[in-house]
Amino acid sequence: MKQNKWFFKRPTIMIDWDDVIVETLPYLLSVYNAMTDSNVQYEWVKQWNLNNICDMRIIRSIFRDPDFWRNIPEKDNAFRVIQEIINDARYDIFICTACQTKQEFDMKYEVLQKHIPGFNMRKIISLVDKDKFRADCIVDDGLHNLDACKPYVSHCIVMDMPHNQNADKDYIRIKGLSE
Repeated sequence: MKQNKWFFKRPTIMIDWDDVIVETLPYLLSVYNAMTDSNVQYEWVKQWNLNNICDMRIIRSIFRDPDFWRNIPEKDNAFRVIQEIINDARYDIFICTACQTKQEFDMKYEVLQKHIPGFNMRKIISLVDKDKFRADCIVDDGLHNLDACKPYVSHCIVMDMPHNQNADKDYIRIKGLSE
């Protein structure tokens, strides 16, 4: 008897890159403040929209800088946690990120290759509409992503950030992947 290839499907976990695996927003604001001699605070960001508090031309230039991505700090030992989940082999891990440019995707790819050498690089996906990807679990800081995925995903986990404090109470809230 031929077995269906999905018969032993492992549960799929989709992990967002920015502010879940790496400290994008805090690091972005520190670079921005250094470049502009500003004092924009991380806590001021009540939604992932910086138009009202930052010059977006400068923000875009920071995102285009390869050194920004090479030097971005890891969030709460996320690389080690992802490696442990991969080694455990009970889950299928995908990293999804909304990239603005191919260069941004390439830099994230490079960082991931460096810090998680066992990661299957075909499982990093540039994806804006994360609800188009069917996972069993999603870990994200963007409420718009969690809200869109909620009807299709068994477990929605929100990474605690100032811009998502009005999250649905049904979401599991964490401060880092080690939780």
